[in-house]
Amino acid sequence: MLWVFAATVSMGLSLGFCLPPPALIAASGVTAVISLSVAPFTELEPATAVGMTFALVGVLQVGYLAGLMLSCAWLMIRLSRPGHSSLVSDKPGIHLPGAGNIGIQHAYKPRPATASAHANDP
Repeated sequence: MLWVFAATVSMGLSLGFCLPPPALIAASGVTAVISLSVAPFTELEPATAVGMTFALVGVLQVGYLAGLMLSCAWLMIRLSRPGHSSLVSDKPGIHLPGAGNIGIQHAYKPRPATASAHANDP
């Protein structure tokens, strides 16, 4: 029975890492249907089978939240690396919150001067 919970958690992690919330709703429904349809073939009483179904759906949703947090952490780590093109650009838009940046702001970043830009200057 432990492998069922492990498989459900891993499914929730993978859903949270890759897919949007409507996928969680569909996966919860599929988990409930499969769990209740397999219950008559197990040696569980009906009340225990329903409790097990709720437990599996809960574990799936906790796994989804953990996967979602891992996905957000991975994105923040990837964006904070030097040399990576972040959300800060030459045009106004959405920027990551940080020192003085909250939400949508109009921040213009000056373009660096290059040798070719000043090649024709006297």
